[in-house]
Amino acid sequence: MKTKLICMALLATMAVSLTACGTSGGSSSTSGEMNTSSAVQSTGITITDSAGREVTLEKPLETVVTFNSSLYDTLVSFGAADTVIGVGDSIKKAIADGVPSVGAWNDPNIEKILELKPDAVLTYKSYMTDENEKMLEDAGIKCIYLELSKADQVTNEMTSLGKIFGEEEQAQKYVDFCNKYNLSYTYPSMKLSYNLYFYQRLKNIKEEDRVKVYYEGYTDYKSANSTTGGHQLVTSAGGINIAADESTEYPEISDEWVLEQNPQAVVKLVSNTKNILGPNVTDSAAAEEVYNNLISRPGWSELQAVKDGKVIILASEIGTTATGSVIGSLYLAKVFYPEEFKDIDLTKVHEEFQETLFNSELTGIYAYPEVN
Repeated sequence: MKTKLICMALLATMAVSLTACGTSGGSSSTSGEMNTSSAVQSTGITITDSAGREVTLEKPLETVVTFNSSLYDTLVSFGAADTVIGVGDSIKKAIADGVPSVGAWNDPNIEKILELKPDAVLTYKSYMTDENEKMLEDAGIKCIYLELSKADQVTNEMTSLGKIFGEEEQAQKYVDFCNKYNLSYTYPSMKLSYNLYFYQRLKNIKEEDRVKVYYEGYTDYKSANSTTGGHQLVTSAGGINIAADESTEYPEISDEWVLEQNPQAVVKLVSNTKNILGPNVTDSAAAEEVYNNLISRPGWSELQAVKDGKVIILASEIGTTATGSVIGSLYLAKVFYPEEFKDIDLTKVHEEFQETLFNSELTGIYAYPEVN
């Protein structure tokens, strides 16, 4: 029996965000707004991180701090969890295992990090100030931004992670899985993105006829615009994100706005910290409650999505991480376009993903209602 590992944000992260992966035809390159690449040079290991910065290491990393739960789960799958000597306070599993907390992802405890003296800090560029970065770099601590948050970058990011941790073989397994399903991203427009695997099934559906989707994250009435991973999750499955053109990343919307837009599908994500859906969940009662509360909002019984039964609650493991959303997008595609994806055995693909990335068996419940 393979050792069971609890996957978190990666499932499904770990992912596709369909939100996710390499190129078709066996190539492992990925197109996107910003490519993340890696190469071994005579002077050591050089990668280009998610922020477009070239980072060179003399040897693979031995100790790190991370604020990224998806990245932490990836390191667990690599068998490199023991390299993590500090985590952000949102990575509850690591803290429960005795790894010290070093503050929040948007408010890092720089003093504590300096005290731990890791080789590198792996975090989000948007939440690392120039001042904090300089303090860490001056102390000999590398700042590396590999975020695993956008599907169009994730295979390159995974390849880079494999390089800097000396786990190239395991990283390649993920890339190969993505390539097997042709999960390679193209961007015909800002409102519509999908991979080649989906394109073959949806190519005869005009853009104006594609399913309009209301996407909502953990916080009620907070959607996501075209710059977010949630947008990629929806559009990679062939949906049209009705909040794509909103000016803020995560706009706060109203019942009236949703009713006016009248989406044909609704996607609601739930956090892995709530034990509503995920690898440890065996009872769907909590997810059913979230579902019933969602469709019972004022006026929502009149939405086309509710009338047609195209409302889905999705676990964060397959919805908020670029790795996991490989699977999450398949779940959504089965809801959006059941006829076009009726031959896909979700359980079989999900099991293959879990074994490939985590070397473990698939457990838990990841969507409500159940998607077959």
